[in-house]
Amino acid sequence: MRSQADVKSYWWQLGQRYFVLLFGSGATWLLSFLITLMLSRQLGPEDYGRFTLFLTVAQTVICLTSFWAGFSILKLGTEESIKQGSLYRVFWAQWSVLLPLLALVVVGMVILREKVGHFHAIHGLSVGWIALYVLASIWFQAAQSIYQALQRVNRVAVIQIGEGLLLFAGILFLNYWSKSQWLVPVIRWYAIATAIAAFFAFLTLDASIWLPIRTDRQMLSQLVRFSWPLIISNLGVYLMMNWIDLTFLRFWSRLSEVGQYYLAYQIMGTLQQLPVQTLPVVLPALVGFQSLGQSKATSHYHDWLLPRALLVMSALICFCLLTAPALIPLVFGRNFSASLKPLGVLLLALLFSTIFMGVMPLLKTANRTKPVMVAFLVGGFLKLVLDYWWIQKAGMVGAAWSTVAAHAACAGTVLIAAGWQAKAIWRLVPLLFLGLLASYFSFIDRTGWLWKTAGCLMVAAIGYYLCRRVGLSTSQQGRHQEPELAVASLQG
Repeated sequence: MRSQADVKSYWWQLGQRYFVLLFGSGATWLLSFLITLMLSRQLGPEDYGRFTLFLTVAQTVICLTSFWAGFSILKLGTEESIKQGSLYRVFWAQWSVLLPLLALVVVGMVILREKVGHFHAIHGLSVGWIALYVLASIWFQAAQSIYQALQRVNRVAVIQIGEGLLLFAGILFLNYWSKSQWLVPVIRWYAIATAIAAFFAFLTLDASIWLPIRTDRQMLSQLVRFSWPLIISNLGVYLMMNWIDLTFLRFWSRLSEVGQYYLAYQIMGTLQQLPVQTLPVVLPALVGFQSLGQSKATSHYHDWLLPRALLVMSALICFCLLTAPALIPLVFGRNFSASLKPLGVLLLALLFSTIFMGVMPLLKTANRTKPVMVAFLVGGFLKLVLDYWWIQKAGMVGAAWSTVAAHAACAGTVLIAAGWQAKAIWRLVPLLFLGLLASYFSFIDRTGWLWKTAGCLMVAAIGYYLCRRVGLSTSQQGRHQEPELAVASLQG
């Protein structure tokens, strides 16, 4: 029998892996931030809006065709790696499904090239560059998912940083070399740099991952059974993301508002990487515990780690709400001051997004992908309806509020599905909501000190409560049955 201290030790080691992955994402984020800074200042709100529409087309295709693939390789690839020591069966089963989808996408983009060109409104950009960027992005994400399934997070960090350096170096060169007609060369370089990164990412894969080249029918059947709810939920995922907001804004608002909203969403998305990057670390660990028959070890995750992570994230959101009005115009220029309007609302959605990303591994570990599918579909269709209603009335602020409502619906769905495993989170929701509410009122009342004081006090209260929770005795945890863990096997 292993003690509770062994469980904590193993989760601490997973925490170290998470910070390695977060370091890679942080370095990538820093490069992405510098790229965004150069693009926004060089292009201005209107041309930055056109650039945003190029990404909208590409990411729409990626989401609708391959979003499910990363989750499938994480779950099935981890199990296959533990049992067989190889991934080739999962790898080729996955690509047996992906390749026909991608072929249909390329053909469809060629047929609809005139409509695509009218949508992104970038003169001189052929649909071939968009197709290259789409295919390279999917290939690159597949390589990352394989390394995450193998728990080689250091390699994930390396290839992420490599791609970021390629993009940054090329855009820096273009910024120095060409001041006019800058947008099309930047987009072409995005496609080329992503293709180079994807090529070198797959060169570093071990041959045992993709050899022998053979499609196993049993694995293909298992992959389809696990993935079909995820494939169906791709529609909900797309509707949950900012690309549907940008599509509506393209038709009902000015191009400059598209650029302003995308900048606000990027800032929110940067903070969202903190919970997102936990999935490649937590999901394989929980799957490993389950494969070894040690499912009770998950109690340490949902009773101890997850509530504290939510407290930290809430304090960070409150801090951002208090400081954003001064920092955004200073960093990105006064031309993008209007992005503050949707940013304050989008930061509220981060709490619900964090809850969703924290609870989802518990459901996926138990092969309960249907609640996740329902959450995506409920949130996605709610967002579609609210976008259609609110964007016409309130523009980009309406899009931000529809995002909050959709993320809240998703979080509520998975919390209900998780049942007793989420009881520690339910107890924290009132405190977290009050803290965010006080900070948001401080954000919109930028000259008054009442709400600023209330926001600061709530941040301090959350921090104090966090310190109390971390410092409390583990006697409550001791009431759980001590799981018998094969920690050494998982570490290997």
